Amino acid sequence: MTSELSVTGADADLRDKVTDFLYAEAELLDEREFVRWFELFDDDCTYWVPAGADEPDPSRTVSLVYDTHATLSERVWRFEGGLAYAQQPASVTSHLISNVVVDAVTAEAGSTLVSVHSRFLVSEFRGDVVTPYAGRYDHVLVVGADGGFRIRSKRVALIGRNGHLGNLGLPL
Repeated sequence: MTSELSVTGADADLRDKVTDFLYAEAELLDEREFVRWFELFDDDCTYWVPAGADEPDPSRTVSLVYDTHATLSERVWRFEGGLAYAQQPASVTSHLISNVVVDAVTAEAGSTLVSVHSRFLVSEFRGDVVTPYAGRYDHVLVVGADGGFRIRSKRVALIGRNGHLGNLGLPL
C-alpha cells in the first residue's frame, strides 16, 4: 500500500525558503562568518544546547549552552577577537542539513513565526582529529516584512549529549 503526501504549492514554497535559509546559516558557520551568522538572530533570541534528553525548559535544567542575544553577542566577539581559546587551533567544519520539516506557522504579537525541525551532521576537524556531532535542530523563525527570516530560537539536540562531547568550541 502506498500513500502520497499532499503538499500545496504554498507549503512547498515555504519549505524551500526555510531550507535555503538553514543552508545559508550552515554555510556562514562553515566559513567562520560569525558576525554575519549572529546577524541572522532576532533581538529576542535564544540559542540552546540542552545537556539532557527532552528538556522542555532551559531555565529549569543544566545546559551545555544557553545564550540570549547578549551572551551570543559576547560569544561571537570572542571568536572574532581571538579570545576563544578553545578554538586554538581554529576548527574547520562541515555542516550537513537534511529532513527539513515545517511544523507550524503561527501569529504572535503581530509577527509570523515558523517552527521547523531538521536533522544535522557537523564534522569538526581540529588538531588532526575529526569529531562528528549529529542531532536535531529546532528553529523558530520570525518572518520579516521582506519575507526573509530571523532566528527567534535555535535548539540543538545532540544525539550524544549524554556521552563524552569533548570541547564544544564552536556553535553548531
